[in-house]
Amino acid sequence: MIPENEDFGATGAHKHWRITPLGHFLRRTRIDELPQLFNILKGDMSFVGPRPPLREYVERFPAVYSQVLKSRPGVTGLATLIYHRHEDRILARCTSAEATELAYYRRCLPAKLKIDLIYQRHRDIRLDLWIMWNTLKIVLTSRDERPRRRGRS
Repeated sequence: MIPENEDFGATGAHKHWRITPLGHFLRRTRIDELPQLFNILKGDMSFVGPRPPLREYVERFPAVYSQVLKSRPGVTGLATLIYHRHEDRILARCTSAEATELAYYRRCLPAKLKIDLIYQRHRDIRLDLWIMWNTLKIVLTSRDERPRRRGRS
């Protein structure tokens, strides 16, 4: 991204102009996540878990994050897998940093935290493998087709 000194918070439509052509390629191919492998090797992160939050989000929602952060942060996670496209649609409508922050705090962050807490309660090797498999399918096919909830019978 093109640097901006006044930058803060979530990325929304108001920041799209800052993404360089190389940045688009890195994000589309998910190569921008490779440096996190060093954090995995150091033991600071895992492949699957809640995405590492910004400090300001932890300070704003300390009770929920104290529970969520009992899991080691991950490169991919259930909230990322399930909520990413919806979050993108919400933030794409925002035309200013203030609107993006408001939408992220009111709509995106609470939903993602609920999903992270669901992951916390149900985490096991099968769920982690399912998350990694679906993430890998998205990365390898370059198509963002997230898994859908099954219909109830």
